[in-house]
Amino acid sequence: MQAYGAIHICCNYAGIDNAVRTVGRDGPFPLEQFKFVIEINLIGTFNVLRLAAN
Repeated sequence: MQAYGAIHICCNYAGIDNAVRTVGRDGPFPLEQFKFVIEINLIGTFNVLRLAAN
């Protein structure tokens, strides 16, 4: 911040995935696991962006 005065770019490439089928031998993919992926990939990404924008 001292050198450039502001943040001019936010590169936020992190994310996770589950390598499982939507419906497998044990039944449908657990919704809680999908919510965990969404929490990290979407909400986490937005959180970094909003803090960088501030």
